[in-house]
Amino acid sequence: MKKLLLLLMAVLLAISCSPDDSNTVNFRLEFVPVESVDLPEHMTPGETYQIKVNFRLPTDCHYFDGFYYHSESTTRTVGVQAIVIENANCESTIDAGTEQKSFNFLCLPSYAHSTYLFRFYQGETNTGEAQYLEVLVPVQ
Repeated sequence: MKKLLLLLMAVLLAISCSPDDSNTVNFRLEFVPVESVDLPEHMTPGETYQIKVNFRLPTDCHYFDGFYYHSESTTRTVGVQAIVIENANCESTIDAGTEQKSFNFLCLPSYAHSTYLFRFYQGETNTGEAQYLEVLVPVQ
């Protein structure tokens, strides 16, 4: 998958440098909803944990691009970021199953006897407000 993404980026760069604007491929970044996560029941200060995130890419024009991560006090907000090729003939991949990617999380020693709130982006409501899967993980 990594080789495919590198090849795709090389093609995009080559096409976007073409003097003929009709061959330009446009893309944008988009967050895709998280379906589920694997988190420990509790954490120990100073330990590193692998957090697994499950999501679906909605079309074959979506490519996993990494995680958005924001930290504020003991709250961690995480989103799955995708590159989306625009103006392409895209096929739905919703029925293809979930993908799983992970990131490492260091439980900070200064947060002993605290609780982390992990917020994973799950899309927007009908009124345009962000929805999150929220999980509390105590630090022991």
